[in-house]
Amino acid sequence: AVVSTQSTGERKTFKANSLVEEHSARYTIKCVPIHNRDCDRDRIVKEFLKVDYTQSDLQKNVVYVVDVSPSVRDGADVLIFELLVLRKLSDSYGRVFRPSYGDCIL
Repeated sequence: AVVSTQSTGERKTFKANSLVEEHSARYTIKCVPIHNRDCDRDRIVKEFLKVDYTQSDLQKNVVYVVDVSPSVRDGADVLIFELLVLRKLSDSYGRVFRPSYGDCIL
């Protein structure tokens, strides 16, 4: 699913979270903000790989809410293509994020 607007402050992240909230027993929600002018792949991959789940969350699939600010100019299209189509994202250090089969990216 894609929740998109051209301006900031229109509660896109809230809308995406509310889409998932009704299934919260099956999913864990993780928001990955991308707010800089350029996509810093190293920081973004680190954010995806950060583990901050409880033991009960490990049994759930994850819904990753990618919050891309309208001010992002370079790299967002490639990043979204790699996440949604190729289902992987790598950084300059060789770390690779691959979502699990049941995970979802919004």
